[in-house]
Amino acid sequence: MKIAVIMGTRPEAIKLAPVVLAFRGEPDIECRVCATGQHRQMMDQVLRVFDIVPDADLNLMQPDQTLAGLTSRAVEALGAYQRGTDRRRPCACTAFLP
Repeated sequence: MKIAVIMGTRPEAIKLAPVVLAFRGEPDIECRVCATGQHRQMMDQVLRVFDIVPDADLNLMQPDQTLAGLTSRAVEALGAYQRGTDRRRPCACTAFLP
């Protein structure tokens, strides 16, 4: 089974890192990590502690971006990620929602 874990902020990385490690410890699960790039430096610090390297980076943040612009870019980028090649297309996807 292929599972994608999508995260972009430090709090999300803190909460989802143990989930990623648990999935990666299962032989029948291919866990892919997709970063959105919202809080890049802070999230990267957390991921280094857990030795997690994202498999994909949506790189959503732009200078002077509006919330509407960010939302539009996120929907488009996540859709493209989900449609990706058969090699990386997940069977399931999880994201942290506060």
